[in-house]
Amino acid sequence: MSFALNAGELACIAGPRCAGTDALVGLACGNRRAAGGEVRVCGLPVEFWPPTELARHARLLMPSARLFIGCTVSEILAAHLEPASANTNDGQSLARFALAQAGIAYSENRCWSALAPVERESAQLSLLLARLWSLPVSVRLVIVDDYLDNIAPHLTARAFSALQDFTRSRNASVIATAHRIPLEDHAIDRLFLMHHDREFPRTVKTGLAEQRFH
Repeated sequence: MSFALNAGELACIAGPRCAGTDALVGLACGNRRAAGGEVRVCGLPVEFWPPTELARHARLLMPSARLFIGCTVSEILAAHLEPASANTNDGQSLARFALAQAGIAYSENRCWSALAPVERESAQLSLLLARLWSLPVSVRLVIVDDYLDNIAPHLTARAFSALQDFTRSRNASVIATAHRIPLEDHAIDRLFLMHHDREFPRTVKTGLAEQRFH
Protein backbone atom coordinates (compact mmCIF):
# COMPACT_ATOMS: atom_id res chain seq x y z
CA MET A 1 0.00 0.00 0.00
CA SER A 2 1.12 3.56 -0.61
CA PHE A 3 -0.03 7.01 0.40
CA ALA A 4 1.41 10.45 0.98
CA LEU A 5 0.22 13.23 3.25
CA ASN A 6 0.95 16.82 2.30
CA ALA A 7 1.59 19.76 4.59
CA GLY A 8 -1.67 21.21 5.87
CA GLU A 9 -3.58 17.93 5.49
CA LEU A 10 -5.49 16.04 8.18
CA ALA A 11 -5.86 12.30 7.68
CA CYS A 12 -7.72 9.69 9.69
CA ILE A 13 -6.77 6.00 9.71
CA ALA A 14 -9.81 4.12 10.96
CA GLY A 15 -10.58 0.47 11.46
CA PRO A 16 -11.26 -2.28 14.01
CA ARG A 17 -8.66 -3.36 16.54
CA CYS A 18 -5.88 -5.59 15.17
CA ALA A 19 -6.58 -4.34 11.63
CA GLY A 20 -3.11 -2.84 11.33
CA THR A 21 -3.44 0.74 12.57
CA ASP A 22 -0.82 0.21 15.29
CA ALA A 23 1.59 -1.31 12.76
CA LEU A 24 1.10 1.65 10.44
CA VAL A 25 1.71 4.12 13.26
CA GLY A 26 4.85 2.21 14.25
CA LEU A 27 6.16 2.44 10.70
CA ALA A 28 5.43 6.17 10.48
CA CYS A 29 7.26 6.79 13.77
CA GLY A 30 10.26 4.70 12.82
CA ASN A 31 9.62 2.26 15.67
CA ARG A 32 9.09 -0.60 13.20
CA ARG A 33 10.91 -1.52 10.03
CA ALA A 34 9.00 -2.10 6.83
CA ALA A 35 9.52 -5.47 5.14
CA GLY A 36 9.64 -3.59 1.86
CA GLY A 37 9.26 -0.12 0.50
CA GLU A 38 10.07 3.05 2.37
CA VAL A 39 8.68 5.50 4.90
CA ARG A 40 9.60 9.18 4.52
CA VAL A 41 9.19 12.01 7.03
CA CYS A 42 9.70 15.56 5.76
CA GLY A 43 10.98 14.14 2.48
CA LEU A 44 13.69 11.94 3.99
CA PRO A 45 13.64 8.21 4.86
CA VAL A 46 12.66 7.78 8.51
CA GLU A 47 15.85 5.74 9.10
CA PHE A 48 17.88 8.84 8.16
CA TRP A 49 16.77 10.76 11.24
CA PRO A 50 18.58 10.37 14.58
CA PRO A 51 15.88 9.96 17.29
CA THR A 52 16.49 13.38 18.85
CA GLU A 53 16.33 15.11 15.46
CA LEU A 54 13.23 13.17 14.43
CA ALA A 55 11.52 14.34 17.63
CA ARG A 56 12.03 17.96 16.49
CA HIS A 57 9.96 17.29 13.39
CA ALA A 58 7.52 14.50 14.29
CA ARG A 59 5.58 13.69 17.44
CA LEU A 60 3.35 10.84 18.58
CA LEU A 61 0.58 11.86 21.00
CA MET A 62 -1.13 9.07 22.95
CA PRO A 63 -3.53 9.16 25.92
CA SER A 64 -1.68 9.46 29.20
CA ALA A 65 -2.46 7.68 32.45
CA ARG A 66 -0.67 10.45 34.34
CA LEU A 67 -3.83 11.82 35.95
CA PHE A 68 -3.09 12.83 39.51
CA ILE A 69 -5.61 12.31 42.31
CA GLY A 70 -6.60 15.59 43.90
CA CYS A 71 -5.31 17.79 41.05
CA THR A 72 -7.46 20.30 39.24
CA VAL A 73 -8.13 20.05 35.53
CA SER A 74 -5.88 23.03 34.75
CA GLU A 75 -3.04 21.52 36.84
CA ILE A 76 -3.27 18.26 34.92
CA LEU A 77 -3.27 20.06 31.58
CA ALA A 78 -0.21 22.06 32.63
CA ALA A 79 1.60 18.83 33.62
CA HIS A 80 1.20 17.48 30.08
CA LEU A 81 2.39 20.55 28.16
CA GLU A 82 5.74 20.77 26.44
CA PRO A 83 8.43 21.95 28.91
CA ALA A 84 8.75 25.36 27.23
CA SER A 85 5.06 26.07 27.89
CA ALA A 86 4.51 24.39 31.26
CA ASN A 87 4.10 26.63 34.32
CA THR A 88 4.16 29.82 32.26
CA ASN A 89 1.57 32.41 31.31
CA ASP A 90 1.52 30.87 27.83
CA GLY A 91 0.81 27.47 29.39
CA GLN A 92 -2.08 28.88 31.41
CA SER A 93 -3.49 30.55 28.31
CA LEU A 94 -3.16 27.30 26.36
CA ALA A 95 -5.01 25.40 29.08
CA ARG A 96 -7.87 27.92 29.06
CA PHE A 97 -8.01 27.88 25.26
CA ALA A 98 -8.14 24.07 25.17
CA LEU A 99 -10.88 23.92 27.81
CA ALA A 100 -12.94 26.49 25.90
CA GLN A 101 -12.49 24.54 22.64
CA ALA A 102 -13.71 21.40 24.40
CA GLY A 103 -16.72 23.25 25.82
CA ILE A 104 -15.80 22.95 29.51
CA ALA A 105 -14.15 26.28 30.32
CA TYR A 106 -16.04 26.27 33.63
CA SER A 107 -14.07 23.23 34.88
CA GLU A 108 -10.66 24.89 35.03
CA ASN A 109 -10.40 24.78 38.84
CA ARG A 110 -12.41 21.63 39.43
CA CYS A 111 -10.84 18.38 40.57
CA TRP A 112 -10.45 15.97 37.64
CA SER A 113 -11.68 13.01 39.69
CA ALA A 114 -14.85 14.94 40.59
CA LEU A 115 -15.88 15.44 36.97
CA ALA A 116 -18.91 13.59 35.64
CA PRO A 117 -18.13 10.90 33.01
CA VAL A 118 -19.28 13.10 30.11
CA GLU A 119 -17.17 15.97 31.46
CA ARG A 120 -14.10 13.72 31.64
CA GLU A 121 -14.46 12.89 27.97
CA SER A 122 -14.52 16.60 27.17
CA ALA A 123 -11.53 17.04 29.49
CA GLN A 124 -9.68 14.36 27.52
CA LEU A 125 -10.30 16.38 24.37
CA SER A 126 -9.00 19.53 26.07
CA LEU A 127 -5.91 17.58 27.17
CA LEU A 128 -5.21 16.57 23.57
CA LEU A 129 -5.65 20.15 22.33
CA ALA A 130 -3.41 21.60 25.04
CA ARG A 131 -0.65 19.10 24.21
CA LEU A 132 -1.09 19.74 20.49
CA TRP A 133 -0.82 23.52 20.61
CA SER A 134 2.14 23.42 22.99
CA LEU A 135 4.25 21.54 20.43
CA PRO A 136 7.21 23.46 18.98
CA VAL A 137 6.61 25.05 15.59
CA SER A 138 9.40 22.86 14.20
CA VAL A 139 7.07 19.83 14.42
CA ARG A 140 5.75 19.09 10.92
CA LEU A 141 4.13 15.69 11.48
CA VAL A 142 1.83 14.79 14.38
CA ILE A 143 0.32 11.37 14.91
CA VAL A 144 -2.64 11.33 17.30
CA ASP A 145 -3.04 7.70 18.33
CA ASP A 146 -6.06 6.29 20.23
CA TYR A 147 -7.12 9.67 21.64
CA LEU A 148 -10.36 9.81 19.65
CA ASP A 149 -11.55 6.52 21.15
CA ASN A 150 -11.45 8.11 24.61
CA ILE A 151 -14.02 10.77 23.83
CA ALA A 152 -17.75 10.49 23.25
CA PRO A 153 -19.03 10.13 19.68
CA HIS A 154 -20.82 13.49 19.89
CA LEU A 155 -17.42 15.17 20.47
CA THR A 156 -15.76 13.56 17.44
CA ALA A 157 -16.77 16.32 15.01
CA ARG A 158 -15.49 18.98 17.42
CA ALA A 159 -12.21 17.05 17.80
CA PHE A 160 -11.63 16.77 14.06
CA SER A 161 -12.50 20.43 13.52
CA ALA A 162 -9.96 21.42 16.18
CA LEU A 163 -7.34 19.12 14.63
CA GLN A 164 -7.97 20.70 11.24
CA ASP A 165 -7.55 24.19 12.73
CA PHE A 166 -4.15 23.14 14.08
CA THR A 167 -3.18 21.52 10.77
CA ARG A 168 -4.03 24.64 8.75
CA SER A 169 -2.53 27.11 11.23
CA ARG A 170 0.80 25.26 11.50
CA ASN A 171 0.86 23.97 7.90
CA ALA A 172 1.63 20.60 9.45
CA SER A 173 0.53 17.08 8.60
CA VAL A 174 -1.67 15.33 11.17
CA ILE A 175 -2.63 11.65 11.23
CA ALA A 176 -5.31 10.55 13.71
CA THR A 177 -6.21 6.92 14.35
CA ALA A 178 -9.68 5.78 15.40
CA HIS A 179 -11.58 2.54 15.82
CA ARG A 180 -14.90 4.30 15.26
CA ILE A 181 -15.17 5.24 11.61
CA PRO A 182 -16.06 8.96 11.19
CA LEU A 183 -17.56 8.69 7.71
CA GLU A 184 -19.61 11.88 8.02
CA ASP A 185 -16.88 14.17 9.32
CA HIS A 186 -16.02 16.68 6.62
CA ALA A 187 -13.14 18.21 8.58
CA ILE A 188 -11.03 15.23 7.45
CA ASP A 189 -9.05 15.73 4.25
CA ARG A 190 -8.26 12.06 3.74
CA LEU A 191 -9.78 8.94 5.27
CA PHE A 192 -8.11 5.54 5.16
CA LEU A 193 -10.16 2.50 6.15
CA MET A 194 -8.29 -0.50 7.51
CA HIS A 195 -9.96 -3.90 7.50
CA HIS A 196 -9.29 -7.61 7.97
CA ASP A 197 -9.46 -10.00 5.07
CA ARG A 198 -12.22 -12.30 6.35
CA GLU A 199 -11.18 -15.03 3.94
CA PHE A 200 -8.00 -15.61 5.92
CA PRO A 201 -9.16 -15.76 9.56
CA ARG A 202 -5.85 -17.14 10.84
CA THR A 203 -3.75 -14.52 9.09
CA VAL A 204 -3.76 -10.85 9.88
CA LYS A 205 -4.11 -9.28 6.46
CA THR A 206 -4.66 -5.59 6.13
CA GLY A 207 -6.51 -3.76 3.40
CA LEU A 208 -6.48 -0.03 2.85
CA ALA A 209 -9.24 1.98 1.23
CA GLU A 210 -9.24 5.71 0.74
CA GLN A 211 -12.11 8.16 0.63
CA ARG A 212 -11.62 11.86 -0.03
CA PHE A 213 -13.83 14.61 1.36
CA HIS A 214 -14.21 17.89 -0.51
